Amino acid sequence: MTKKLVFSVIALAMAVSPFLSVNADNGNWDAAISAAAWNYGDYRVERIAFASDAVGPISLGDFALVAEPVDSCKPNDCGVYDVYMLKDGMKRLLTNVPAEAFDAQRFSINDGRFVFVSQIDWKGDHYAVTELDSDGNAGQIVDDVFFSGVEDISVIIDGYDTYFTVAHDYTGKTSVNQAGVYLYDAAEGDADIIGKHYELRNEQLLDATDGVALIKMEFDSGNKQLWLGDTHNYNNLGMTREAISGTWIDPDADIFAGHFVNDNTVEFFMNYVRYTYDIDSETLTAFDGEYLNWYRDAADSYQVNGGLMAWVDPSDTLYLSVDGVAEEIDTAKDGQFLLEDGRLFYASGLEGKMYDVDSGKTTSLPFAVTDSDGDEVVVGLDAGGNVQYLDMATDRSYELGFGSAPVLSDDMHVYWMGMDGSIYEGTVSLPSAKSVGDVRAVKVLGDNTVYLIVDGERLAVPSEKTYFTWFSSWNDVDTVSASTLSAYEDGGTATFAPGTKVKLAYDPKVYVVGDDGKLHWLMTETVAYSIFGSTWNKGIVSITQQDLVTNPLGASVSTERDLQSA
Repeated sequence: MTKKLVFSVIALAMAVSPFLSVNADNGNWDAAISAAAWNYGDYRVERIAFASDAVGPISLGDFALVAEPVDSCKPNDCGVYDVYMLKDGMKRLLTNVPAEAFDAQRFSINDGRFVFVSQIDWKGDHYAVTELDSDGNAGQIVDDVFFSGVEDISVIIDGYDTYFTVAHDYTGKTSVNQAGVYLYDAAEGDADIIGKHYELRNEQLLDATDGVALIKMEFDSGNKQLWLGDTHNYNNLGMTREAISGTWIDPDADIFAGHFVNDNTVEFFMNYVRYTYDIDSETLTAFDGEYLNWYRDAADSYQVNGGLMAWVDPSDTLYLSVDGVAEEIDTAKDGQFLLEDGRLFYASGLEGKMYDVDSGKTTSLPFAVTDSDGDEVVVGLDAGGNVQYLDMATDRSYELGFGSAPVLSDDMHVYWMGMDGSIYEGTVSLPSAKSVGDVRAVKVLGDNTVYLIVDGERLAVPSEKTYFTWFSSWNDVDTVSASTLSAYEDGGTATFAPGTKVKLAYDPKVYVVGDDGKLHWLMTETVAYSIFGSTWNKGIVSITQQDLVTNPLGASVSTERDLQSA
């Protein structure tokens, strides 16, 4: 699943900067510390303590990120960032990440893999490729590869194949400046250029599949052309490549959105007109009337996700191409849309819409969606600029705040940039907000026993302590007849209310009551903070061993999500 990213303040290619090693912060997840917090019962909003020049939040597939420029690059921007990965209300730091890692199109081309290339020596001749998994673990795909005279470098991954686009700066030397596309040979620990050549041209790898590379060439004259490089075939110049006939264009023209629809078909815009190229039949097809918007930046006018491509034309008419076959969908207000695997969201009038690719069904939504969890939870902005959360499965919705481009790190946590330039976190589905149905407190006249009526059952309240985790006053108890009470099924003894924090007098451990009525140990202060915020150590109920009879111990909680499944 790929999510549209507008990340205009940083470059999308890595300009080689002073040597900075990549480091995953010792594998630690820490609480996203808040500078201020507001609890609204069913959800909590916090202003998160990031640097004032932080960029984001950024959504890439399952990744929600905030980036801060590294101190060594200030006051200038060298395109290297310390990145915080956000998940389950916690954050994990990855230092010295180049800006190319945040390019949404590159992320999609890399099949949703968060990969980037970084310099690993002071001289600037050796590079490594790092991949970050969804748990925040950083691993090396390429430990060390040598390139000389590097000015810019980027990486694309296709399965086990690693491709580099390298711009060489040979100023003052006999060779000319140019950019080439290379394939890494793991057995040799080196990278070979795809098709050796001696004429001046700048190459850009657009996509790769099954050993075939789609390359945009720009020649010394400024003319551009698409080429295919076949890494499986060799001649006297090494790996072979050939031009796609009919794609030679003038210096003022350009080619956008080049990608493989499948192993045999290439799709792209040339001079803002959509084209497909059949590799087997060598057939180039132009689709006159299907234009890319030339009033907006090209990168903001299209999105690619696997065999799908969505785009807006100069009138903001939204199109969707499935396996190279396009159809007109609707008008996207202000060109706003989000393409996912199987779904297309877009702004429409004062609301939003969702188009299902498989069924062809369009569903109206109360706001324009900017991100989703890939399932039923979506977030976005309404016509008034309010940050909205919606669970489409339950129709549960919240207006969380005001700002721009909200993203999800998971189905419980929303991040957005506020109008004050700060980054905010909204947390929904807190334990205290988990529904157990309507709860009513009752007793029979002349009997002091209080019962909870929950989902058609009566539960005897064993203690005053238990009662006050559900209600704040005895005035909430209704008096009913014995026959009315007996009509409810006997459900046994009431437990503490879900979300209640408790501790034994002799034990420093803090527990929280889950929906299962069991006590779950909050294993660290970090997870306690992520669930309850800065008041995690307030309002704790002191209990005794006797209370463990009706509230037994359950599984320990190491993340907020552990408690949601309790």
